[in-house]
Amino acid sequence: MKSLKKENKNHWLFYLLLIFLICGCSNSKKDQLEENKLDFDKAFDSFNIAKKHLKEDKDTLKAIDYFIKAAEYGYEPRNAYSNAIVESLAINKLDTAMKLAFKMADYGFRDVRAMDNEYFRKLKNHPKWDSLKLVLELNAKSYAKNLQDLNNVKLITSDIQNFWNAYDLASKEIEYSSKRAIYLNEYFEKGTVGLRDFTFLKIRNGIDQFVEFVESHRPYYDGIRKANSTALKNLAKVDVYFKKIDSIIPNATFPNYYFVMGCHTSFGTVSLNGSLIGLENVIDESTPIETLPGHRIDVVSQADFLPFVLIHELIHTYQNTSDKTLLGATIVEGTADFFTELVVGEPNPKPNYRIYGEANEKQIFSEFKENLENTNHINWIASRDDKKKKQGWPNDLSYFIGYKIAKGYYENSINKKEAIKDLLDIKNPHDILKKSKYQEYINGL
Repeated sequence: MKSLKKENKNHWLFYLLLIFLICGCSNSKKDQLEENKLDFDKAFDSFNIAKKHLKEDKDTLKAIDYFIKAAEYGYEPRNAYSNAIVESLAINKLDTAMKLAFKMADYGFRDVRAMDNEYFRKLKNHPKWDSLKLVLELNAKSYAKNLQDLNNVKLITSDIQNFWNAYDLASKEIEYSSKRAIYLNEYFEKGTVGLRDFTFLKIRNGIDQFVEFVESHRPYYDGIRKANSTALKNLAKVDVYFKKIDSIIPNATFPNYYFVMGCHTSFGTVSLNGSLIGLENVIDESTPIETLPGHRIDVVSQADFLPFVLIHELIHTYQNTSDKTLLGATIVEGTADFFTELVVGEPNPKPNYRIYGEANEKQIFSEFKENLENTNHINWIASRDDKKKKQGWPNDLSYFIGYKIAKGYYENSINKKEAIKDLLDIKNPHDILKKSKYQEYINGL
């Protein structure tokens, strides 16, 4: 009995020590970010070299090294370390993968469910799996504790003013190199961690992609300046929506919102640090949208649509997004749209994917069924090929199909609270589709 007590005591001492170390890691996370020298160009270069090693010379070890270098130069850590972990597991470097998983946790990674993804599952075979799981669970608890209080929500807009300052300074320069230096120094390097995440997640070809787009579309950016101001003034209204979410989503958390200016690669996304919104997509009646590439005209919207985007991205922070099949990703996006509608009301104006979807529903679902298990989401989420463009097929039709599936599942469920949980933590997308009765609905059209 004494031996058992001693063993239990040691067990708890171990976990107390581990919790202490975890808290220390969490508190030093920002210090660690500061210690790493932020260098956008080197971060992008390192990430691209890593991908090149994988694709061209099949040198996985070098690729892993360069993914790690990318993170050290400031590349969005979940993305950089995830790639390094996946490649380490692919060549059975379990110790390396586990070490990197702990590094990712140091930056706040908290999603134990993601480890069920086929790419990460081998981590569960490592002797330190239980310790990693505990770290992630503690990160999740700390995150929830800090962000369940609506009074702690921060809407961070400093990147917008930094952009316009850089934009005005760049207008006085002739040489491209001078313009680029201004954007880099006055916008990106002065930016928030939200801008940093957005840049690496959504401006994937680097700073030049951003500068070249902005400078070649100045009439458009001149035309959204007033809309920018209007959108920012209207942000005070989102408190009402946050309170409604708090009433329908169990244990809802409210991360920081970062408003940034991008180059029309995304309206919104999320990172470990919060929701990231590309405000260059917000227009008004005076904006010359015809100066944009055709596929981006589908994405822009009036300031009235901004709350729909904000809540949609917030819903994503509650979701299990580990299923990468088209069906799984479709239900994730559609659920975010459906829950947003419960909170905000119908989107205004109605997105093109809703308009086109309602007019061509049976045909769309017939084609969708043939691609359920695909992990390449072209023509369904974000992008579409030239053939579909010529047919008038809009971006993001999966949002429409997923919305119909999520709505059907919710409306056909007796227990609405359980239905909400099921749609947030999708364990079996085929079961969700079946119980939504969407197939039966389509057959009746």
